[in-house]
Amino acid sequence: MYYEDYFFTEGNCEARGNAIIDPASPGHIPGAIAYTCILHAGDAKWSMYILWA
Repeated sequence: MYYEDYFFTEGNCEARGNAIIDPASPGHIPGAIAYTCILHAGDAKWSMYILWA
């Protein structure tokens, strides 16, 4: 699962990623164990890739 060309800033991507993997967060997604934020060449927005257990 990933958000492609979705986040306007790296900070927004990181904040969402931290919420996804933190079990105490209301934004937690069960099974998500890690994430990576990346700005692909030519994209205006950041993308996130999620690693599942």
